[in-house]
Amino acid sequence: MLFDDRGQGVRFKMKQIVNKLRPRKFYTSGADVSQKSIFTSFGLQRSGQHLIIEWICRGLQPDAIHFNHCRFFREGFGYKLTPVAGRRVLYYNKTINDSGIQGRENLQSSLPDVLPSNLFFSIEDINPLELDYKKLLNAHKVLSFIVLRDPANWLASGLRHGLHDSESLQRNKDTLKMYLKIALHKIMLVKGCQDVNYNRFCQDFDYRCKLSEVFDQFDLDYAEKALDNTPSFGGGSSFKNKKSSNVFDRWKEYQRDKVFRSILNDRELLELSNAYFGPISPITPLQDIIEQDGRGNA
Repeated sequence: MLFDDRGQGVRFKMKQIVNKLRPRKFYTSGADVSQKSIFTSFGLQRSGQHLIIEWICRGLQPDAIHFNHCRFFREGFGYKLTPVAGRRVLYYNKTINDSGIQGRENLQSSLPDVLPSNLFFSIEDINPLELDYKKLLNAHKVLSFIVLRDPANWLASGLRHGLHDSESLQRNKDTLKMYLKIALHKIMLVKGCQDVNYNRFCQDFDYRCKLSEVFDQFDLDYAEKALDNTPSFGGGSSFKNKKSSNVFDRWKEYQRDKVFRSILNDRELLELSNAYFGPISPITPLQDIIEQDGRGNA
């Protein structure tokens, strides 16, 4: 029995080693990745990243495809970054074709014979410093975006949409802190990483103009039309008008919510948020919670 246990342990370790050695690639349906421009985004659910992704993909010239909510899945000897539910959105000649949630098994058949020039892979609730993701980014010339929404409104929007699991919210909060550290250049992700402040993105046209300059070709006029729409991803947006102050006041509905207060009782989060977002009103509840409920987590 002891021998069997040891044998199983050895086989398990060997399997782990083999899995680590398996290559990680982007899902490209056989297209030559070196001939494509590749973009990735990292953001938490309810952070407004789909509005930003649509804005970017509309502007990318001459065409683009967005692979939504991607994870690594085994394909052949290696793993490929693939949309969990097979959802892809094609942007071509001022038209948008969204496959919807169709399952990974239908992804291949839903793609055009020739993939667009620009490939966009969005990744949610994942720490980009996880080895698999970081290795993939470092192996290719990729422009990566870190999408950041202020903690109070991110959490309030999540609670409003039924995200009440304290353990997963705590984990995502820790991921948010990692995003903030990357955006503040406290931690290096990859060369060319670009942070996007959702709060400023919604409010400041000049900010969006400057963001558009990171692309070689960009149709800003067409990209701006994305702000008139409500994305259907993730159950839709909490807000009908992204330019409305309501986008930044959702936290007020949850000031006394126990889960809300418990998750935001974090001094490090407060310090990072102050450093990145500056003196904006949604940061105020973090300070109040720490002062009223305790000293906050270190």
